[in-house]
Amino acid sequence: MPLAQSATETVLFAHARTAFWYGLQLLPMEKGQKMLLPEYICEAVLHPLEDLGIRPMYYPVDDHFVPDWEVIEDIQTEEKVHAFLLVHYFGQPQDIQCAKEFCNKHGLWLIEDNAHGYGGTLNGQPLGSFGDMGFSSPRKQLQSASGGVLYLHGSPVEPKQNELPDYPISKSKELLRNMIRPFPRLKARLRRVLRPEPDFSDPSTFPEIRVECFKADTGSVRSILTENWSEHAATRRENWSDWSRYATENGLSPIWSEPHPESCPWVFPVNASNPDARIDWLHKSWLNGDDLFPWPTLPEPVLRSSPSALNRWQHLLCFPLHQKPQHFN
Repeated sequence: MPLAQSATETVLFAHARTAFWYGLQLLPMEKGQKMLLPEYICEAVLHPLEDLGIRPMYYPVDDHFVPDWEVIEDIQTEEKVHAFLLVHYFGQPQDIQCAKEFCNKHGLWLIEDNAHGYGGTLNGQPLGSFGDMGFSSPRKQLQSASGGVLYLHGSPVEPKQNELPDYPISKSKELLRNMIRPFPRLKARLRRVLRPEPDFSDPSTFPEIRVECFKADTGSVRSILTENWSEHAATRRENWSDWSRYATENGLSPIWSEPHPESCPWVFPVNASNPDARIDWLHKSWLNGDDLFPWPTLPEPVLRSSPSALNRWQHLLCFPLHQKPQHFN
């Protein structure tokens, strides 16, 4: 199967969460049905579920973000869910076969969240295209204004004509974004000027804004479709290796020392030795205008019920893969 970026009609959603929302209605999933999803998840993933009345059921992941299949089996036995969300964290492929076997055993929809890994493949097939449904977010890799991809039963899907409004981006804003895209530090420093320094110890400081459902803007689609994704992925994997050495030399612990050889990773994730060390890294990064950040914005129910997810959040840092360590203070 060719990568999604080979066909214009496949990059028509403004955001991955819009593609997710759209795809859930095509499966279809119905109001009141339940979905298994990892407790270490971005709050934004829940917005489509809330809009459609789908109930989330959270499962744990281990230190390398691998699903805890024993606990998942117990949840399924008790709750009788209808779908399973598998997240390719930071663009690193999960065990697709294991997820397929679980879903086939219980008659569940398999949904892939590949928001972090557009351009990545597994055995030559695009991540996000293995399950009953999958979505990706190429805008994250390119830092474009918009860009989301939806797969349904392995094939790319586009919205019907005039079903979604155009993404409301002005020409001047698009021009400014394209001008500063090659200068990530400038972008980070502009962000520092325009916003106060956040409280890096408080997960509620980083709320996810609900986005309306739009098509991708034409400028972003053009950037995504003309990008050489093989070279783009190779550069990000090379930068990952450089960051891995940098992290180890500076007392940080990489989640994975090397990326998957077919991945197109979004960021380089590490653990700080303790929460205070993490905050110190984020504070210095803010002052220097470096593009270092925490992830994700955890859902409120997870913060209330999962000390392990909060503890992980209090240690995790994400370094940028669009630049090398020598460009980082």
